[in-house]
Amino acid sequence: MTVIGEASRKWWLLGAMGTVLGVILLDETVVGVALPDIQADLVMSEVASHWVVNVYMLVLAGLAAASGKLGDIVGHRILMTIGLAIFGLASLGCGFAESGAWLIAARGVQGVGAAVIFTVSLAMVTIAFPGNQRGMALGVYGAIGTVFLAIGPLVGGFLTDF
Repeated sequence: MTVIGEASRKWWLLGAMGTVLGVILLDETVVGVALPDIQADLVMSEVASHWVVNVYMLVLAGLAAASGKLGDIVGHRILMTIGLAIFGLASLGCGFAESGAWLIAARGVQGVGAAVIFTVSLAMVTIAFPGNQRGMALGVYGAIGTVFLAIGPLVGGFLTDF
């Protein structure tokens, strides 16, 4: 069994939390490309289909500050676990959606999970790195997330085609 040493622990944490941010941002952009197919498959109006994207972003933005405070109260590790469970289960709900209303509701719940894991991942990176390394760590964190954001349309197009 390999144990992560103290010196490398914060770098592993940075990679994991950057990937968490990346999944949130990927989920934001991957759906936009697939929206016409989603609309057709679930027989949604154009307005309803746009709520698939909008509800995720509205819930994420609306709950980000509250979930950050909640992380300070209950602890980051437990809240990250809860947030990942919410996000993962909601993602399954999105995948198995049989109607537009089901998909929109699942995307709203997914936004709750995204708000939690976004704020907690940022807090964990900030705590793990000392002040003289924090700027670099946050830059790497943001860069990882931006790569996922950029490949979202590509992934969405690939999944839609196949």
